[in-house]
Amino acid sequence: MSPELPAAQARFLSQQFLDQATQAFERGEYKETVTLCTRALEVDPLHMAAYVWRASASSVLGDTVRVITDCTAALNTRDPLCQPGSLAVELARRARIIRASAYLSKGDYNGAVQDSSSAISLDDRSPEPFVTRGTAYAKLGLRDKARMDYDAAKRLGSDSVELHAGLGYLHFQNAEYAESYKECTLAIDRGGTSVEPYITRSNIYLKYAKLEEALRECNLAFSINASSADVHCNRAAVYSKMGLFEQALADYSAAIELAPAAPLFYLKQRAILFLIFRKLDEAIADCNQMIAIDPNYPEGYVIRAQLYLQQRQFGPAVEDLETATRLNPESAPLYLLRALSRNQLNEFEDALVDSITALSLGANFTMSLLARAAAHLGLSHYDKALTDANTSLKDEPRADGYHLRGIIFLKMNKLKEAIDDFEMSLAVSKNPAISENARLMRALALARLGKYEDALFDINDVLELNPVCITGLSYRLQIFMVLRKLELALRDYDKLIEVMPNSADWYYRRASLLSAMQEYKRASDDCTHAIELNPNCVDAYFCRGMAHSALSEFDLALQDFQLCATLQPSEQVHLARAAVYMRMKDYDKVLFEYDEALEHNPISALVYYHKSCTFLQLEKYENALLSVEKALSFQPENGLYIATHGHLCFLLDQYNPAVEQLTRAIERSPHLACAFAWRSAALEKLGRMEECEADRKAAASLGLVVR
Repeated sequence: MSPELPAAQARFLSQQFLDQATQAFERGEYKETVTLCTRALEVDPLHMAAYVWRASASSVLGDTVRVITDCTAALNTRDPLCQPGSLAVELARRARIIRASAYLSKGDYNGAVQDSSSAISLDDRSPEPFVTRGTAYAKLGLRDKARMDYDAAKRLGSDSVELHAGLGYLHFQNAEYAESYKECTLAIDRGGTSVEPYITRSNIYLKYAKLEEALRECNLAFSINASSADVHCNRAAVYSKMGLFEQALADYSAAIELAPAAPLFYLKQRAILFLIFRKLDEAIADCNQMIAIDPNYPEGYVIRAQLYLQQRQFGPAVEDLETATRLNPESAPLYLLRALSRNQLNEFEDALVDSITALSLGANFTMSLLARAAAHLGLSHYDKALTDANTSLKDEPRADGYHLRGIIFLKMNKLKEAIDDFEMSLAVSKNPAISENARLMRALALARLGKYEDALFDINDVLELNPVCITGLSYRLQIFMVLRKLELALRDYDKLIEVMPNSADWYYRRASLLSAMQEYKRASDDCTHAIELNPNCVDAYFCRGMAHSALSEFDLALQDFQLCATLQPSEQVHLARAAVYMRMKDYDKVLFEYDEALEHNPISALVYYHKSCTFLQLEKYENALLSVEKALSFQPENGLYIATHGHLCFLLDQYNPAVEQLTRAIERSPHLACAFAWRSAALEKLGRMEECEADRKAAASLGLVVR
């Protein structure tokens, strides 16, 4: 209040400015109204009515920030010259009605509900706050409450732009598009400054994919109120449908700036846009901001989980979905999404529980069945998995359904049925990723049937479209190895390493192939590279140890095998060390390593067999016989073990038992040349020369000439 004027005089002068302001408002001169109200408040800052009138003019001008500021000031002002009673109540009611509309425009729907409810509590005879609250309820998805408020406004005689616009939006939510369009058109025909009917009509056009018409409606709304967050948000949705990413992004960002009090919805929409256009880091940043603003807002976690899924980060995705389901425990889609994620993490028990919950809550029936089928598959419940897959395909013949059933058949070794399903998946698929996987799975089934050329045809088709397909290259090189086309397999390993240069696995696997090609030095170098990438890669140390052994670099081999034993002690490591000591003719250490191997696997027939061979070489035939008998106690039908037992009987001058054992060995392994050779020697000792000669010829036909 001006210090030069007493309160009464200041109010008199302020009221003169306000009277001029109200006349300007009636003439539609809203900027002049704002100017005159400002002068009134400069003279008397406690003039409550001046705040309310300036807020009214600012509302028409679309200046929602000033509207909220002025209405708040009016409600907080204790005007000493405004008598308590009807005038003060009316001004407070008007301030709340005007601020409610501003909150509505800013997207703060809870604020709009609160102010409208306060205005109604002061006077329930005015339809305006019912309309505003109804629209806020509709925006919050509370359709029944919205309908009740609109009906109340009608009973009070409302025929306003805002009522018809609100009814248009409510009809749109109920998918009653013809009624919605009619109400919106009635609102527009009545004039005014509401953008809502244009926004709703735009959304109706979007439903019918009429993008140009939808954009036209958004631009009309923008011309009326460029500071409306909803206008920017809806135009962004249209731009997104048109593929105009930059324009959509600019509008979503503007909406967020225009609604600082309630940015969650607009942040969500921008995050979804980033998700669609695979701007994953930006989308995650928006989700993080949503969660920071409101840790109990489930949408932030849900969208971030979907982003993690796109990046195949299934662990973080499941964590976010767990939070989302805790915040919204009745949301069926969340359980379905979590079931799908847990299947990817091989958490099949939990995935099974989630898929059952999703079904019980009414999630998509087909997708929930497929999630449950995948969980059963992971738990090796093949019959249950097949039942679910069959039911899902009966409900909806989908490419991913055929694909999953094909994998189930593959696991059940029903290869022809698997191939049929992968072909059906290819026939109905519109998803390139599913088509690629179906071709690769069909190739795998064909390879198992021995149809390697057909399998290679499928794999080559995939690699022609996607030359860096890891699974395709991996499958092809395995087929090349089966066909002994090692150079071609090596070429695919080279491509895999080119695509994934930081993968220790591919280096040591290529090293294994190089060892099979007797290129031990190159194999050793690859293993060294793998170890540099992963110092705990046990397989790389083992493979390098084998290469050193082949190169007679025994000390280096033993060093690598010792590192293997330190990182991951195993029977295999001790057998490899024993083989090195065998070449070094250090038999005590050989036997020691076999005993160490038996500590890891006391029922290893292989270790007992090797131990028997060592005793045989040392001419300790009794010990050798005991060891091979131990091996036979675990694998009584092994032809080689039986033949070795027979040979030891021969060396111990037990010729009849030798013939008996060697005959058993030949019955089980008719291509075992040494069994014929050893039996010929026993038969010779028994004087059965005709049989002896026949066995010598049999051994010779198998590549072993007996002198």
